[in-house]
Amino acid sequence: MNVLIIEQLPSVQHAIRRVVEAMPEFKKLTTVGRDAAHESVDARQNTLLIFGCSANLVEDRALLAETIQRYAPLRSLALYENPDLDFAHSAVRLGVAGYVSKAAAPIVMRASLNLLRVGGSCYPPLARTRPIGTRDAPTFMEPGGLRLTAAAPPHLTGRQTQLLGMLAAGKDARAVGKKMGVTVATVRSHANKLYHKLGARNRAEAVFNASRLGLV
Repeated sequence: MNVLIIEQLPSVQHAIRRVVEAMPEFKKLTTVGRDAAHESVDARQNTLLIFGCSANLVEDRALLAETIQRYAPLRSLALYENPDLDFAHSAVRLGVAGYVSKAAAPIVMRASLNLLRVGGSCYPPLARTRPIGTRDAPTFMEPGGLRLTAAAPPHLTGRQTQLLGMLAAGKDARAVGKKMGVTVATVRSHANKLYHKLGARNRAEAVFNASRLGLV
């Protein structure tokens, strides 16, 4: 997986880099500032684009569109300082799969990137109307659109909380089973019940939703 990060702030660059370099299938990382977004960057296709927004959203839209057209990333994630509904709509139309805060905790950033890696989407609860072009069943979206406020967290049993913590830490089913003293099949059964409670279809969505709900 080749990753291109376009972000002006060194502190944000560093935080994102640490998360990306720990991801499975990571191969190459290129980090540039906004002023050098189209200079000294390998023109070969990047698997993932991480685009850091600024205070100038008009400029952001133009630069994001130009970057996507130039490098044709398979997946794109935009990072905001302050969420903006109009920009989110524009990002969806450009095919951007996620819109996440630059101040997100590492576990949220990691879950967001894992969601994108497996074909999911992640947008914050900005408005009731889903942006035009949003893909089916995006994370944290209801059938009628993006939520204004996050839902109340579901009640998890002690065992489900333990399982969620191990899933968030990246443990596989065999390691979880050994720790919990159950078979791999039982782990998968528990995990499916946990996914259902969190409104998720897989581990990445479950961890992302749980992190947004303050459960991990």
